[in-house]
Amino acid sequence: MSTIDVLVPRSVTHGIPAADYAAALRDRLPDHRIEVAPVPRKRQLAANTMVISSIRPDAALLDNTTELELFTVAAVGYDHRRSTRWPTTALQ
Repeated sequence: MSTIDVLVPRSVTHGIPAADYAAALRDRLPDHRIEVAPVPRKRQLAANTMVISSIRPDAALLDNTTELELFTVAAVGYDHRRSTRWPTTALQ
């Protein structure tokens, strides 16, 4: 199986269905492979994924990865806690 650039587990992210979220990512990242993971196959697909974008970490899912470089949490809101462990100046 070839490497997936971004895996979106099938769930609703802040009211947005996973398929719509993945479509938005495909629009912004046209040269990357973006996949929505159906529940029965999400662990299998995660094994060959570089980035997982979800609303919460799943330890069992993350333990199965070999190519994972980034886990991103899709979040909205305000007053999120800033981490002193990881510098965020590069993101500003």
